[in-house]
Amino acid sequence: MNCRLLEGLSIRLSKGLSKGLSETAANIYKMIYADNYITRSDIANRIGISVTAVQKHINKLKSLRFIDRDGSTGHGSWIVIE
Repeated sequence: MNCRLLEGLSIRLSKGLSKGLSETAANIYKMIYADNYITRSDIANRIGISVTAVQKHINKLKSLRFIDRDGSTGHGSWIVIE
């Protein structure tokens, strides 16, 4: 990633953390930011939590308008809202 993207990501996450975004949700956001085709189970395996817990954090990210989903669960991709 280039410096401008990293700076934007850092600012966005700082604002999110001040709005009650957990560190785990921030890490999930970073993973989705880096790979918009990542699955919930891949995220769960990488950070060592259940898929249900990942979904809880994803719901929070969606409610704060950090991410959205395009397409189906099996064949879609994440959209990072900038």
